[in-house]
Amino acid sequence: MASTFDPLKLSKRLEEAGLSQRQAEMISLALAEELVKENERISSFHPVDRVEIQLALRIDKLDAKIEALDRRLTRYFEFLFAGLLLLGIILKIHL
Repeated sequence: MASTFDPLKLSKRLEEAGLSQRQAEMISLALAEELVKENERISSFHPVDRVEIQLALRIDKLDAKIEALDRRLTRYFEFLFAGLLLLGIILKIHL
């Protein structure tokens, strides 16, 4: 899984966010260096280790999606329950 990182683009975005040009450049370069180090570290892994890491990342993504779905369903059922409760109150008043 190759990814690209553009330090110049990040630097410009940091400047737009209010950092000085020097601060933005230093942060971008430091991040680029760390990404290169991490890429070298990961590329030295055995293929089985790489597969494990990729699977762990995918599992984490799935967990996050499941949690988001759980929150959405909970909110949906809260609204459904509130609607049914309101309907019951309205029917009680009119009957």
